[in-house]
Amino acid sequence: MLAKALLDFGAEFHFDSIELLDHEIQVVARVRGKTARCPDCKCRSSRVHSRYVRTVRDLPTSGKNVSLLVHVRRFFCNNDNCKRRTFVEDLS
Repeated sequence: MLAKALLDFGAEFHFDSIELLDHEIQVVARVRGKTARCPDCKCRSSRVHSRYVRTVRDLPTSGKNVSLLVHVRRFFCNNDNCKRRTFVEDLS
């Protein structure tokens, strides 16, 4: 829970690992929720379309680069009337 206290991304994030590598501090996280809300029509969906990893790099700390790897899911929108067919879960 040290990562949560240090990085404070909110209750939905789960930290899989924090590794101190030779030249890098690497934090791996994912969103915990089972569903996501379409940003256009606001309908909830649990149907996952695909997954990928977003990498965010920050300035070095204690002489080591910092990388945040977030596993992100793309969902199908369940609303047939919505123009958006797929969307990425909100990380905020």
